[in-house]
Amino acid sequence: MATQRENDAADYLKKHKIIELMDNLTSMLFFYRPENPREFLIEQLEQLKISQQSGMRGPNLFNNANLNAVFGILDPANQKYITFAQYKQALTTLGIKDINECPEGVNEDRISHETFKTEAMQGLQRCSATAVVLNAQQQRAWPGSDMAASLYRASSTFSGCGEGKGPYCTFNKAQTFSSVTRHCTTSLLNQSLDPLPMRGPELGVQADDIEAPETELEPKHEVLENKDVVVQRVHIDGLGRTKEDLLTYEIAGVFQAKNLIDVMRKSHEARQKLLRLGIFRKVEVVIDTSRGENALPNGLDVTFEVTELRRMTGSYNTMVGNNEGSMVLGLKLPNVLGRAEKLTFQFSYGTKETSYGLSFFKPQPGHFERNISLNIYKVTGQFPWSSLRETDRGISAELSFPVWKTSQTLKWEGVWRELGCLARTASFAVREESGHSLKSSLSHAMVIDTRNSSILPRKGGLLKIHQELAGYTGGDASFLKEDFEIQLNKTLFWDSVLSASLWGGLLLPIGDRPTSIADRFYLGGPTSIRGFSMYSMGPQSEGMAGDYLGGEGYWAGGLHLYTPLPFRPGKGGFGDLFRTHFFLNAGNLCNLNYGEGPQAHLRKLAECIRWSYGLGIVLRLGNIARLELNYCIPMGVQSGDRICDGVQFGAGIRFL
Repeated sequence: MATQRENDAADYLKKHKIIELMDNLTSMLFFYRPENPREFLIEQLEQLKISQQSGMRGPNLFNNANLNAVFGILDPANQKYITFAQYKQALTTLGIKDINECPEGVNEDRISHETFKTEAMQGLQRCSATAVVLNAQQQRAWPGSDMAASLYRASSTFSGCGEGKGPYCTFNKAQTFSSVTRHCTTSLLNQSLDPLPMRGPELGVQADDIEAPETELEPKHEVLENKDVVVQRVHIDGLGRTKEDLLTYEIAGVFQAKNLIDVMRKSHEARQKLLRLGIFRKVEVVIDTSRGENALPNGLDVTFEVTELRRMTGSYNTMVGNNEGSMVLGLKLPNVLGRAEKLTFQFSYGTKETSYGLSFFKPQPGHFERNISLNIYKVTGQFPWSSLRETDRGISAELSFPVWKTSQTLKWEGVWRELGCLARTASFAVREESGHSLKSSLSHAMVIDTRNSSILPRKGGLLKIHQELAGYTGGDASFLKEDFEIQLNKTLFWDSVLSASLWGGLLLPIGDRPTSIADRFYLGGPTSIRGFSMYSMGPQSEGMAGDYLGGEGYWAGGLHLYTPLPFRPGKGGFGDLFRTHFFLNAGNLCNLNYGEGPQAHLRKLAECIRWSYGLGIVLRLGNIARLELNYCIPMGVQSGDRICDGVQFGAGIRFL
């Protein structure tokens, strides 16, 4: 039990932050390595005293070059934003304790570069006044690595790998990639730091933004030196069922690094690629100096410590579709054959649709964007606007690959479709199309998406083009179907966003067979032409039932203005999830006589345009979905259209 004298001494050390002061001074010595340590320490103490008296920035190991370099390392994609978790952990790693928990952009989980820089600047200034700049573990230098290695350790995930931890594979630069050895490792590094996420911010203050006292010392050495280094070996520690040849493509870029900063950047890129495979629960990075007989003076060893996912994982969650919700249960077998393959079974029960399916996914080694997937499924859906129930049993095969800035998908699908009446009051037109049919189709999709968010974007655009050809590979259905989607977003003054979108499509029957009710387009509702009921506009059956039968051609356009809530309630917190919404929608849906030519089609689509306008409130549910509560005023209503004049609620992931 501690004596009273020992307790008093501990309180004294804590009150005056003596331990932190010693850690800070020791870190300065290790980093700068001055020729006269005593004089250097005196200068640091004098500078600290001035900073405490004046409130200005005190001694700090981070300068502008450090912060820019770290930001580049943690943001290899140059996205200019980070998540809140990255923001918080980065400031904690810097030694900042009183962190602002509600910075600008926290509700969108996108902390901008400027916001982070401001918060870090203020935090470092407060810390420097109490000599708590960095803790001792973060500043302890590695042999031959200087400050850059310390910065890397502050921006990556590390852990010691003790004896008996498991096998790892070693990739030696002097060997070919196919020469892979497996053996056990002892301790590579005795340090352990809390992990930071992949994408990171620029850490710290800008020297030009704070007026420094005249007596402040100039840096005596370049903090981040671009020393030439050679990556001699790359280790993958913790592999079990994963095949080593899969990983050679993902870590190959590390061997091309020429300096320490480059090693850190390429190690982060390799870590991203490993996590993207979906077979590892955790990937940690350790950089150390090379050891052994063939070690070079400037040689480095890079170790990726991985933790594989379990052989079988389960999940349950809820999904929000276009004005419908569902519960989803899933069972996954990741990395089932050792090369990032995935076997998935999924069951979904929703308000309008129930489905289950089995899928197999396999990427091309070294090119994850190029992949194939095979699917077997059964889907049963209810469509009350058409008094229709549809059950699809099918198989499909997809090939996905990138071309320039586009994402391309080729797909073959074979479906056994069963159409039936949802109610006894179903119209004769719906009953006439009831029964069984087979559809075999080839389709192609191209997507260019530069938006910063798919749910409520602030900038960027989207172009999506889809074509489907049915009948040439068998089946009862024969048609050519084309549709597209365009969206543009622009940030304006006062944090407002202007968004414009355009949809369109044509369905061309091939031969004498008419198109099916299951293949036609539908329009209307809170996710498309607001102010109209869900899919309740356009051609419909005769009689009392008035079932909507869909159309063979359509277009829809929307102009939206999103602004913050008036007077900004809850700014910097929950209130930022809401946006005020002003909209103008227009569109048309009809059947076409394809013998009349394209000009006749355009004239028909331009006749009797439905349109609406209004305002409302939008709530963003993370990056999952969004909710809208609008007051709508429908205009251009045609005979048979069902409207929703007044308040209308919508939920979904795809809105006009």
